[in-house]
Amino acid sequence: MFEQGSDARVLVTQFREVAEGEIITYAELAALLGRDPQTAARGAIQTARNRLLRDEGIAFAVVRDVGYRRLHNEEKVSASGSYVDRSRRAARRGLRLLATTEYEKLPAAKQTEHNVRMSVLGVIGHVTRDAQIKRLMGVVADAHAALPVGKTLEAFKK
Repeated sequence: MFEQGSDARVLVTQFREVAEGEIITYAELAALLGRDPQTAARGAIQTARNRLLRDEGIAFAVVRDVGYRRLHNEEKVSASGSYVDRSRRAARRGLRLLATTEYEKLPAAKQTEHNVRMSVLGVIGHVTRDAQIKRLMGVVADAHAALPVGKTLEAFKK
């Protein structure tokens, strides 16, 4: 069973006390931990952030060269957009990698795997484009709820 380190426990307590919209600075974290939070304590900070998000729904965003800001409820929705963008870029990189493969030299099973991955990465790249997100926004707005996977896929067919 995983046991949280002492730095992570201290950080969970400290991060929990930060009010929504407020920032805990790297200087404050350095004073608390006695080491550089941007290098030596990154793992403990990430553990604390993950724990708070998972267990208490408390989320923080990085404020470059400053520290971490606790997100308001609405900011969590906006911040999640970066994961969509990251997925699109990762899918594009995966497609570029697969495009360099000498397909004809692959055994049949690897050709199938290649084709499956090309298909999946192509779909990810397609559905995460801005135009597709806007299209889905209209469908979801009409439904007043998140759509199940089948209905989401159906929305992209229209």
